[in-house]
Amino acid sequence: MHNSTFRLRPGLTFHDGTPVTAEDTVASLRRWGQKDVLGKQLMRATAHLTAVDDKTLRLDLKEPFALVLEALAKPSSHVPFIMPARLARTPADVQITEVIGSGPFQFVPEAWQPEHRVVYVRNPAYVPRAEPASGGAGGKQVYVERVEWLRLPDPAAALEAGDVDYWEQPPVDFASQFEKRSSVAER
Repeated sequence: MHNSTFRLRPGLTFHDGTPVTAEDTVASLRRWGQKDVLGKQLMRATAHLTAVDDKTLRLDLKEPFALVLEALAKPSSHVPFIMPARLARTPADVQITEVIGSGPFQFVPEAWQPEHRVVYVRNPAYVPRAEPASGGAGGKQVYVERVEWLRLPDPAAALEAGDVDYWEQPPVDFASQFEKRSSVAER
């Protein structure tokens, strides 16, 4: 048997002020393990996933699985987000309708405009880990009060018009077009 014990850091709360517990974590991971390809593989290798107490969970594997930490820490495509157990117990094929987390930013549902805008505000109760940030890991310090993500139907036109300041990953097809324009600079 291959065992791992995880302890939640002190001070973690969800955006509604309730504490993040091992029970929330177990329920969230079980739901994620029904949806994500790597999560499914991890769950097939899992004998037991249990909450030991409010802040401790245990993962007992029935066979070796070398990607445990990679699976739990994946930054994209079906991320194993932790949510309150009451939400995580929603069947995996049913969409979650309440957005609540414990991270540095809180979703603002009244500002959401589907296919256009998503707004997040700083979570004043967020407690970062006491270590430097390192890629997707480490302590995350919050330096801004609000983040807005806008979907632009034509990002090239928005960039040229000055409606946006930055385009993170423009397709290579636009490189020659942008090189000819003094209003667009490479950074």
